This record gives sequence, structure tokens and C-alpha cells, in this order.
Amino acid sequence: MKKIFLLITLLLISVFGFSQWTILTSGTTNQLNSIFFTSYNTGYVVGNNGTILVTLNAGATWLVDTSGTTNNLNSVFFTSADTGYA
Repeated sequence: MKKIFLLITLLLISVFGFSQWTILTSGTTNQLNSIFFTSYNTGYVVGNNGTILVTLNAGATWLVDTSGTTNNLNSVFFTSADTGYA
């Protein structure tokens, strides 16, 4: 039990002690539900009301992409750099 407590404590210290979080603006007020990066710079976010956002610069800015639906998109996954599923 002491080993588990020590392991969890060390994990939390490493997560909170060394993390450098930065708040970024997504450009949408819709709830965002899932994110997937196909490379270091290129990533996709999906959310409610058919929201799809794309970044080409590691999340510094986000562009709106058209999904063609108003359904909530809860997950996103890519099998290759140009084939993805929401």
C-alpha cells in the first residue's frame, strides 16, 4: 500500500510540477469532446453541434472545418494522416 501511495505521489508531482499549461482560444463556444493529432503540428478537435476544428501549428491557432452535421461528435480518430473518423 505504501508503494502505491508513493507511486501516485511521484506521478502527481511530476504532472503538476513540470507541466507548462497554456490557455488557448479555440474560437468556438461549443463543447469540445475529443482531440487527435496526426503529427506534431496537425490536430483535429470534434465537439457538439458538429464542431470540427483543425490546427496546423500545434494548437497555436484553430480553423473551423465543416462537418455537414449538427449532431454531437464525441470522438475522433485517424488511421492515417488523411483518413479520419468522427
